[in-house]
Amino acid sequence: MRPAIGSICGELYVEPWPYSSGELHCFGDGRKTDDEETVSVGLLTLELYLEGTASLKEKRSRIAPVVRRIRTKFNASVCESDAQDVLTRAEISVVVVSTNDSHVHSQLQAVLNWVLDARLDVEVLDSHVELIA
Repeated sequence: MRPAIGSICGELYVEPWPYSSGELHCFGDGRKTDDEETVSVGLLTLELYLEGTASLKEKRSRIAPVVRRIRTKFNASVCESDAQDVLTRAEISVVVVSTNDSHVHSQLQAVLNWVLDARLDVEVLDSHVELIA
């Protein structure tokens, strides 16, 4: 009998493989074995100041290009994470995932340097880099 999709198969969680013909695959329970590499997750939080913003629509139009450029240039996940209803301030979070801690840190530093040097119409008030895993 095949296990049901989304069920527990011994110590493995069973999910359908997205590009197969309904074939089920078991994924590990998260415990590291000798042949697995660890994954590093880095988070960069940028607090931005937007001078002279008169409406939320104008704020979004100034933040959206920054978010889009970071996504395309650095292949990172980006979102506006806080101060969404504040006209003159925005918080952007950037996440990078890799198997190498130094690569994560250098990517996040490159994002920060790019935002500081790109002469965007936003000013960086604060930044914080955090390695999560």
